[in-house]
Amino acid sequence: MSEATGTITPDGVRFERLYDATPAELWAALTDPEQIRGWLANVSRWSLAPGEEWQIRFDDGSAGGEVVSVDEGRSLELTWVEQESESVLRFELRPQEQGTLLVLEHTRLAPASRPGFGAGWQAHLEALDALLHGRPEPDWWARFRELRPVYESQAAPLR
Repeated sequence: MSEATGTITPDGVRFERLYDATPAELWAALTDPEQIRGWLANVSRWSLAPGEEWQIRFDDGSAGGEVVSVDEGRSLELTWVEQESESVLRFELRPQEQGTLLVLEHTRLAPASRPGFGAGWQAHLEALDALLHGRPEPDWWARFRELRPVYESQAAPLR
């Protein structure tokens, strides 16, 4: 997996990360509630059908929304509602010669929230890599605090 940071975009954040996993393994980690708990959050409600609602719980809050589209093994798009703000989260899997490229785009984010989402998603994607390789979950909060200034500096010219 590459350790590259994500990119603050004019509309949100974007990550392209290569995982040493098959598309099926990565899809399962992104969509199976038990595996989601290992890298993202506790799942309260989850269904992979368009129009269905989903919800996850973090240590400090929750997020939820609606499933917009699912292309089994290839892409998943969700609305993301957190603290009364709605955005769009999209995962796309692209098979590569050596593993699977995950493209994560979280769009329609308020400018002030983009650095937090950038640091948060990078920390979660690093935890996803640990899960896929059977390593212990890293200290998410410590990593988030370490990464936040990187994304703050990236976002500054876009404000």
